[in-house]
Amino acid sequence: LFNLDKTELVKYPPYKEGDSYIVPDGVTDLSEHAFYGTLLKSLVLPEGVQVIESQAIREMNNLEILILPSTITKMGMGTFYGCKKLKTVVLKVEECPKYGGTDLNASDFDNMILYVPSESVETYKENSSWGKLNSNGRDNIKSIDLLNVSGITLDQTSATLVAGETITLVATVSPENALDKTVTWSSSDEGVALVEGGVVTAVAQGTTTIKATAGEFSATCEVTVSIPTSVEDVEEDTEETVIYDLAGRRVKEATNGIYIVN
Repeated sequence: LFNLDKTELVKYPPYKEGDSYIVPDGVTDLSEHAFYGTLLKSLVLPEGVQVIESQAIREMNNLEILILPSTITKMGMGTFYGCKKLKTVVLKVEECPKYGGTDLNASDFDNMILYVPSESVETYKENSSWGKLNSNGRDNIKSIDLLNVSGITLDQTSATLVAGETITLVATVSPENALDKTVTWSSSDEGVALVEGGVVTAVAQGTTTIKATAGEFSATCEVTVSIPTSVEDVEEDTEETVIYDLAGRRVKEATNGIYIVN
């Protein structure tokens, strides 16, 4: 629910299905109790949001990740109250925004880590409001740089397939709480094998390198594809006839030449 010009998010449906939500561009304010009691695990506010009114995200009992833009100037009283599962708060503002609460020294926030621009870490630690996160022997204010991707691995570094077969490669991005864990996939020779979302499809005889990239890091798997050499090598399909040429490529219909038919 928004105001007429959609600059203010008035109320998010408390029982709406889904674990995550990205506030639409153009919103500048979150009204009081805008997300009060909702079941979201992840909430992202875009650049342009300036004000979070009092208790706008209060009692979000499932909330684990909150990402706030560099445009935030004010956060009302009780912003984090009752968010006992909140582990990661990313605040991209270099100058500490005004925080109306006095509760950040509470034990409820023992596990909440505030990630801020690296050049502002000490400023937040010394701030009379935000610095309370570091009270009681805690070290809960850290550099946002710690959330940058630091590596990626694949569950397989080599694989052998017969033309027509598929495998699924699983990529693991480090650290586990990296802000952007997007993985892009590519094949060095799409004539040999294709890849989409980690699913590798063997096309024809040869060798290709499948690459998964996250941030500035990448991992590879060398895939070798052979052609079917007997009927046993051709995948079974009881519902249709599958025809391969001698390069291991599926064809729609046989013309002149030698084929393997299943």
